[in-house]
Amino acid sequence: AMTQDWCYATCLNYLALTAAVACLILFGIKYKRFIPNFLDLLLIATRNKIPTLGRRRRILISFGVVLIMASSIVYCIENIFSYKYFIVNGTIRNTSRFRNSMFGMQWLFPIDIAIIIWGALITSVALSITSCMNLGICMAYKEFNEEIKLLIQKGEIKNIVRLEDIESQIIDFIKAHRYLYETSGFVSGLAMLTFFAGLLINISAQIGLRTLTKNSSVIDIVLLSLWLAMVWSHSCHHITSFPLGAEI
Repeated sequence: AMTQDWCYATCLNYLALTAAVACLILFGIKYKRFIPNFLDLLLIATRNKIPTLGRRRRILISFGVVLIMASSIVYCIENIFSYKYFIVNGTIRNTSRFRNSMFGMQWLFPIDIAIIIWGALITSVALSITSCMNLGICMAYKEFNEEIKLLIQKGEIKNIVRLEDIESQIIDFIKAHRYLYETSGFVSGLAMLTFFAGLLINISAQIGLRTLTKNSSVIDIVLLSLWLAMVWSHSCHHITSFPLGAEI
């Protein structure tokens, strides 16, 4: 049966998996000089024009970070206040094993709290970095398309030198795009993981909110709502991103 414990355990397991993968990705980004290498390719493609994110994009990324951090903090608070309700005859019930400290003794749970919040921070940083890189190349390619449209309107697109420069720039964009999504696998790997994790968290949170609210406390409803909002925020960010690969 799908219980509130099942909803919690599913959401927490996939959040923990995402945090672990995000940690490995951040190590890889640092030691493989992923960001400097990508920026070099992007600046070549844009002819040294630095793309800037719009205010709406920055707000959306910041909102996603706030939701990730807030949901982790609220869960820690909820676990502290609700733990006593999961103890039966001195031991925690089987369906709520995730309520126990990973170190075996409940008095060590403050260490768990630090790890949970640190994991949320790592996930936020990894998602923010990859999102900014993705949006950077998307915005740059949008600006490039606008320049081509302007050349077409002015009738300058027929110039052979201009065509060769456009062809060269498109090739440079493809190189930057392939490095970002194919060469390293950092961005595409995290995107695939967050997609599937977000799908399962979304299903679990919706089940919790729609069918289990009668037996849920206010903090349970707030936490499930935060998880749901976190997934929708991340989904909206990806949906509104420019589909560079399709355009190229």
